[in-house]
Amino acid sequence: MKIKRRYRKVKKQYPKIILTMTLILAILLIPFNIPATGVSAGASVGAGDQSYYIHSASDWDTFAGNVSNGTDDYEGKTVFLDEDIEVSAMAGTHINVSNFDYSGNAFKGTFNGQGHTLTVNISGSRCAAPFPNADGAVFKNLRVKGSVTGSSAHASGLVGSAKGTVIFQNIVT
Repeated sequence: MKIKRRYRKVKKQYPKIILTMTLILAILLIPFNIPATGVSAGASVGAGDQSYYIHSASDWDTFAGNVSNGTDDYEGKTVFLDEDIEVSAMAGTHINVSNFDYSGNAFKGTFNGQGHTLTVNISGSRCAAPFPNADGAVFKNLRVKGSVTGSSAHASGLVGSAKGTVIFQNIVT
């Protein structure tokens, strides 16, 4: 008798157990956005998400090329540095500061280093810097080290020339 009563009690719990297992399975099957690798014109994550990720010097070169050639100024977008990297390419082009000509290609987004280190080895003429030209940009949570050599004005460890309000938060050099 005791066995039959226990069986009936357990049998009554089956719908709850099946419902619970179904919910757990449904939750596990929900698609998640996985961060894109590299930075390219289509490296955004998810619909409408404007995040880009730099994992390597090669990713930096793609990012720097996009800014320098005017493909993307990253305005309204956030670029995340996911690793400590060493770079020699500049992200953007210099501006003709002496004539107040701000026609150079500028970085206009948010660059979040996430506490990583950007080691630079940059040599150039005017505005020699990882970001030669920034316009309304935000730079945060970044460590910068290395060498910048400029033969003209505005050589810098991070931004050569700034236009508009450029914000620096938690930058260590």
